[in-house]
Amino acid sequence: MAHLGVAHLGVAHLGVAHLGVPHLGWEVPLSVLYLNGIANPSHQIIFYLSVLIILMSTYTYHLSLGSNLGDRATQLSKARDLISTEVGSIMTESSIYETQPWGMEDQPWFLNQVIAVQSELDPSDVLSRIKKIEIQLGRLPAEKWHARHIDIDILLSDDKVIEEKDLIIPHLHFHERNFTLVPLMEIAGQLMHPVFQKTIEELYEECRDTGEVYIFNADEQDNPL
Repeated sequence: MAHLGVAHLGVAHLGVAHLGVPHLGWEVPLSVLYLNGIANPSHQIIFYLSVLIILMSTYTYHLSLGSNLGDRATQLSKARDLISTEVGSIMTESSIYETQPWGMEDQPWFLNQVIAVQSELDPSDVLSRIKKIEIQLGRLPAEKWHARHIDIDILLSDDKVIEEKDLIIPHLHFHERNFTLVPLMEIAGQLMHPVFQKTIEELYEECRDTGEVYIFNADEQDNPL
């Protein structure tokens, strides 16, 4: 079971303080099992294997949300609500940042945020659902990097590397952009990029993007520049 990252799973190690799945951030004190009547070592193993099977059938996605048209904060809020309903549970969310447009500067500033979502859906299904959410929130077909009511991108999906016609994970350019790196670094700075084998913090330190990124203050709506 070592390849699954399970710590101390076995009768000989049932005296340890915790058992868990480290890369999923899941850990439970063994005392909890005893308090719930699961004191038999063989039953404990069966319990953990059952939970492990459930956990290993889920994926963690880091999604980037962006909006620079209409009520930007409300658009992000609606996107989070729909993602919770249609994609999976939001485990963590970054602060909301006001960011300088990237690619085409002659447009309103964006609000950007990164969220971590746990889902049973595979990446292609997640992509399909977030595209439907974008349409539902008013996104229209437009040229690349133009203003938009909502933009939702898959940055990462665990340590998966996918290269398909309509789906590339990790996102090809997120390591080149402050507006994705800064919020992602806030919630997952030590997360490893599966292609570059560098942490998000390391990628940010190497990034040459000069785009401005500020914590969003709803009471100060004017652009900071």
